[in-house]
This record gives sequence, C-alpha cells and structure tokens, in this order.
Amino acid sequence: MQGAFSANTSTGNNSFGNAEAYIDLSVGSAGWSGLGYESPAGLDYSMLDDSYYLHFAMKNDDVAAHNTYAIWVGGAKFALGNGAFPDGNNSYPKIGDFPRDGKWYSFDIPVSMLKSMANPLFPDADGGATAYKENAFCALSGGREWQSRHFENILKTSPQS
Repeated sequence: MQGAFSANTSTGNNSFGNAEAYIDLSVGSAGWSGLGYESPAGLDYSMLDDSYYLHFAMKNDDVAAHNTYAIWVGGAKFALGNGAFPDGNNSYPKIGDFPRDGKWYSFDIPVSMLKSMANPLFPDADGGATAYKENAFCALSGGREWQSRHFENILKTSPQS
C-alpha cells in the first residue's frame, strides 16, 4: 500500500467482529489524501469474471465532515458519500453512502458493475488483466487534516460466502 495517509494503530474489532488489526488511516496533510494497492511486477486479474464481487468494509465517525470517498478499481471510478466525487475536471458517480456512526458497513459491488464503468476494467496500457501494474484498488477522501479512515477489503465470489 502506498499513499498520502498516516497509519494509525487500529483499535477495537475489525469488520468481521474479531479483535484483529484493520487499516486505520488519517489524512496526513490538508489538501489531498489517497491510498493505493499496486504491484510493480504485475498481477493476474484475468479470473475476475462477472461471478465475482468486490467486497470491502468502511467505518468512520466524522459526522460533521461526512466526506465523499472516491474508490478506483482498475479503471472503474465511483464515489461513496453525499454525492459525486470531484477530482479536477473529472467527477466520479455516487453509487452509495454509509452512516458516520463508528460502525462497520460492508459493500458488495459486482465486477459486472465495475466493468460497466470501465471496459476493459484493467487497461492494456497498464499491463492488462494478466499483468496489471497500476493501482488495483485505491481511494481518495479529500484533504481534511487528521480526519480518520478505516478500511478492510477483499475480493470474493459472492456476498454471502
């Protein structure tokens, strides 16, 4: 993982209710924040057909801020929050939101939906689905200094498994 957040020590239970670590981040400097997972050697995502879902969980207790988050999966870009996420001359469509009450909320987004946002999902210029070298998952959350973000994510085949 790389990005412009500062890492915190997670406290409490993770999104599965277990007393295990999770990703706990704060905006390190006002003006910009982001995180990304990439593999400079390239990873094979070619098995991700329409039977897969992106599953991840988020929690936040910044009631006053109620930031909108931009999430990128390969070339697909979308927003979770009050509305679309503005990023320079681009705007990423809102697909959902969650309360800012300190509880975990899970999202299950079909790969077919991600493909409808970006086709191909993993562009050839970035290694393609068999050797993708860019951010496979990344998030932006605005630039309010020291605001916290909590993430857990995993790709799985169904929301029930």
